[in-house]
Amino acid sequence: MIIAFGAPQVWMEVAEALEHDGFRRMLADFGRFYALPEAEKQRLTGGALDDTHFSWPSMATGMMAYGAWYFRDEELAAKAWDILLEDAGGGLSAPFAESLQKAQTWRPVVEHPAISTNWASQWGLNAMLCLELIGPPGEPRWAGHPHDLTRIAN
Repeated sequence: MIIAFGAPQVWMEVAEALEHDGFRRMLADFGRFYALPEAEKQRLTGGALDDTHFSWPSMATGMMAYGAWYFRDEELAAKAWDILLEDAGGGLSAPFAESLQKAQTWRPVVEHPAISTNWASQWGLNAMLCLELIGPPGEPRWAGHPHDLTRIAN
């Protein structure tokens, strides 16, 4: 649940504010680990961890982007975008196809039956992190991209 409630954003801010290389590396490892196939997670942890401990991968794409940025890992960057855009979780994919429906409200609205405000906000936050850390899909921005996140804001 910590992934869905803002912990990654706090961790990234703390890592940069403290200029703590060990914490940066831990975040990058966490992002890379989150993206591993379940069998690899189990192998690396002696069976202690599986995908039941890593729900909602779309909400962890910001962590994956951090790992991809830190390690300059194009494959991980592509996986983060693939999860965010194609396998967003909860039976949703973006952009939304023809799964909208009319909702019972005071004023007529059309909405996706499985979407929530938390999911939408998390998707948006993770999309912003992916864009900032790894650039648009298929265009990793490693060249000239400093490791110090506090110097990116241009």
